[in-house]
Amino acid sequence: MQVIGKGSVLFAGVVVNAFSTTGRACILNTSATVDHDCWLDDGVHVSPGAHLAGGVVVGKATWIGIGALVIQGINIGSGVVVGAGAVVVRDIDS
Repeated sequence: MQVIGKGSVLFAGVVVNAFSTTGRACILNTSATVDHDCWLDDGVHVSPGAHLAGGVVVGKATWIGIGALVIQGINIGSGVVVGAGAVVVRDIDS
């Protein structure tokens, strides 16, 4: 089961897998993927073609840039900007 918060939008080709949750007013843009057991706080923007592996936690008002990849189990703080094409292999604090 997935939970999509009020006011959130999912664009064409988005995949949200089992047990993932998005907060309110999130944007999951074209062809982005959010794998199992992810948790996105309010106002998160996952740009086109970005991919979050399983168990990723993303803080409030964070922006994941186009084509970025986040490996499993990573924690990203609030108000963070992950650059286009980045590969996130370590936690990022706010």
